[in-house]
Amino acid sequence: MDVLKKPQKICKDTPNTLRPPSPMNSAARVYRFDSFVLDQAERILLRGRTPVALPPKVFDVLSVLIESAGHLVTKATLMEKVWPHTFVEEANVSINIAILRKFLGQSASGQIYIETVRKGGYRFVAKVLEVESESALNILRHEQGSLGTTPCESKLGLSQSFSSLAVLPFENESGDLDAEYLADGLTESLINSFSHLENFRVLGRNTVFRYKAKAKDPQRVGQELGIRSVVTGRILRLADRVIIRAEVVDVKEGWQIWGEQYHRTMSDLVVVQEEIAKEISTTLRIKLTADEKRRLTKRYTDNSAAYHFYLKGRYHWNKYAHKGLGRAIEYFRKAIEEDPLYASAYAGLSDSYYRLSNLYSPTTEAMPKAKLAAQRALEIDDTLPEAHAALGSVLMFYDWDWQGAKREFSRAIELNPGCAIAHQRLAQYFNLVSNFAEAMHEYAVALDLDPL
Repeated sequence: MDVLKKPQKICKDTPNTLRPPSPMNSAARVYRFDSFVLDQAERILLRGRTPVALPPKVFDVLSVLIESAGHLVTKATLMEKVWPHTFVEEANVSINIAILRKFLGQSASGQIYIETVRKGGYRFVAKVLEVESESALNILRHEQGSLGTTPCESKLGLSQSFSSLAVLPFENESGDLDAEYLADGLTESLINSFSHLENFRVLGRNTVFRYKAKAKDPQRVGQELGIRSVVTGRILRLADRVIIRAEVVDVKEGWQIWGEQYHRTMSDLVVVQEEIAKEISTTLRIKLTADEKRRLTKRYTDNSAAYHFYLKGRYHWNKYAHKGLGRAIEYFRKAIEEDPLYASAYAGLSDSYYRLSNLYSPTTEAMPKAKLAAQRALEIDDTLPEAHAALGSVLMFYDWDWQGAKREFSRAIELNPGCAIAHQRLAQYFNLVSNFAEAMHEYAVALDLDPL
């Protein structure tokens, strides 16, 4: 096999013009080596006409190695480029290299593509050529002599992105009930992140949590729920550290199309949730607007302690019981003490008082507190859908301000089209004002988002 020793220049007038790659080139490019084509922009690796479904981080490792083909790439460089601003162990690099070698196999002459340099790092030893102004899919179409949908597009769903998702409850592998809020909180955080996307359907909490603590086949669950992709995961807490494993399964084909393991400190949990959401959206090829990209990874607090108190608050709020609501209020207040500008914690506090007023506390005592907390949340962040939905409930059931309630529910849905509770509460409004057709419509939307 040829080993690239020095850059080789190839005439630009030839079809599908090729040139050697520039080391550490930051621009997204298309590369050929042996029988493979790698398209950085589309994040596709083809072996001939067959797609190779690399996990995202393995794909990133390959991209870095190819950009420096023929040159040593140290483990430190790989960690910096593939896991920027993130604490990872060197073992992660070795594991991803091993996975990559398994996917690539050997060349026709029996040689490996990646050479290990003892105490140094790795070197990609195959001859690599860069393709100018082409994409892997265009190359594939050209070689097939067809402009129709390619087998690659059909297998990977590249002709259109995935449009629906179920995030199944993450499993708590810690054997510690005190860590249960972490698993539930991460699950709900991911659901909430994807529910902000207008043309994407993610199932609500009530529906997916019926699978909690049950043996589940992601493909079968996805088929039961009528969903195209399913996220599963596990979380293990070890003192002040946490290990999170997550994967995405294509329900139609039964393939794992993404998987990753994260070793972090407890204080990094909010950052991990953002990373998982970004990598899943990339894997599913979701087309995001600039505003949706911002909402997908929006961080409502940088205070780790406040975030953990908030997760504990939501964990107990979801239990509905009187004692659970009392503990939820306690944790939301602790979150606010840690971060007085934590709008989500105020929204959680408002929801807790509203729920107390339904069953356990005098309305005149609980509802004013619910209203005050919702208003404070909106003073801090008037783009928080949960706060608008919370205030709408107070206006409707306590102030009897019908138009104000409709305004708040509509604003919540505008900000988060996938919020089943907001659609349900807007349906209640239409029902109370005798607009039954609109009520039926909003109930139907809420049921579609969260059938249970």
